[in-house]
Amino acid sequence: MSIFEAVPRMRPLSSLRLWATAPNSASRKRDRPFMSNERLAYLLRNHILCQVKKIFFD
Repeated sequence: MSIFEAVPRMRPLSSLRLWATAPNSASRKRDRPFMSNERLAYLLRNHILCQVKKIFFD
């Protein structure tokens, strides 16, 4: 078996795009984002604060 046979074939981008969206995106409207900007901002802020806390206070 050659190295090329051992490596699985690349998936087309369309299936990757489906994988990257929400798990039940087929039943939802396509134009609705997965998360609101406010929620993303909150999660990012929380993540950064946790990292800073780890660096300076642990």
